[in-house]
Amino acid sequence: MLARRAERLRRKVSDDPHGLELALDCGSGLRWVKLLTPAAKDYEGACMGHCVGTDGYEDTEIWSLRDRRNQPHCTVQTDDKWIIQLSARANGQPSGRYWPAIEAFIAWFKPERFDDAIYIGRFFAESKLWPSPDAFFEDVTASPRIVRGDMHLTGATVTRLPDGLRVEGNVFLNGAPITHLPPGLYVDGDLYLRYTPITCLPERIHISGSLDLLGTRITKLPDAISVGGTLDLTNTLISHLPEGLHVEGSLFLGGTPITQLPDGLVVKGTLGLKDTLISALPEGIHVSQSLYLENTKITRIPEALRKIEGSLELRCTPITHLPTGLRVGEYLDLSYTRITQLPEGLAVGGSCNLSHSQIAALPEGLTVGRSLDVSHTPIAYLPEDLVVGADLDLTGTSISTLPTDLRVGGKIIPPEGRSIETMRATTHRSRYGRNILPGVRKRVARWLSLLSFLIVAAS
Repeated sequence: MLARRAERLRRKVSDDPHGLELALDCGSGLRWVKLLTPAAKDYEGACMGHCVGTDGYEDTEIWSLRDRRNQPHCTVQTDDKWIIQLSARANGQPSGRYWPAIEAFIAWFKPERFDDAIYIGRFFAESKLWPSPDAFFEDVTASPRIVRGDMHLTGATVTRLPDGLRVEGNVFLNGAPITHLPPGLYVDGDLYLRYTPITCLPERIHISGSLDLLGTRITKLPDAISVGGTLDLTNTLISHLPEGLHVEGSLFLGGTPITQLPDGLVVKGTLGLKDTLISALPEGIHVSQSLYLENTKITRIPEALRKIEGSLELRCTPITHLPTGLRVGEYLDLSYTRITQLPEGLAVGGSCNLSHSQIAALPEGLTVGRSLDVSHTPIAYLPEDLVVGADLDLTGTSISTLPTDLRVGGKIIPPEGRSIETMRATTHRSRYGRNILPGVRKRVARWLSLLSFLIVAAS
């Protein structure tokens, strides 16, 4: 499929012979050229099936290994004397027959900075080519081994990492056959272990960035683990979290057998519990950003979570009440919930979705920063001082009039069989009639009460 797409793109893009600059002749019909124009980069990306030529590559240095027919076989991205990427078609590994030309380019280019360690058929680390990652790890000229940037071992055949290894960037082990991590592994960036056969994490492990364990066989986290970024345990076998867990980024637990969260859990980012077996949130929990509880058995939101900086998604949960004074900075999703009443003082900075919920009325003074969806709810009227920053969806409701003070920044989608004009006209006719809006009735009652007080005082 990728080959067919590349062929279609190749037919649409013609190479610009004036957009190439010969850099190095490697013999045997192979040569390195520098791509100087957007058209030349478009042709490279179309032929190679990667991102060169798309947005973000306009001002980058791109080199291409071309044959006699001007067909590319390897692409290199550089920045001054720094080699950033080196890849073959579809970001794959270069064929072995092109490695002499690749080595010739590296010798000619003389990179002063190639921090990343990348496996692309061979292992490129510390500005040198190694036959394999093992050859690099087994080199005894330096101990402990230090990779001064990212380390990419995706697709490599290496089965172990050396003790005391330090990586001053990110580590990508996705799909590598490594079965265990060495004691004392120190990662200054993120550690990606997706779909590796690793079954446990060493006690002495330091991860300054995020830890991605998606699809691994790991069953337990070290008691003293501290993650500087996001902790993704999606679809793992981990059944409980250590007490006092502190995650500087986000925590995702979907698809795990975890049934309980530890007291004192601190998540500085987003807490994602969608489709988990967890039935309660601890009272002392702290979540700084978003909270995703969709399709969980959780029945209440602790008072400690009355202020959510990000989004709060409660779709299809058995929750019936929300904390008083709840403030949601971004998106609030209460669709398909059993909630019948919104709390006083509710404020939503982004959009609010109440569709197919049991909410029968909106609180006075409600302000929604973006869109408000009340479709297919039993709501029959809107509060007089409602403010909606974008669209207002009234589909499937029995609302027949619009408040005179209603403020909507976008479009209003009326119920079926009604129009905005008729709803506004009905509002005008009923302003002093029997069907006067509840908000107006309250105002009239307050004025009448004040008038009665003044009459009594005057007499």
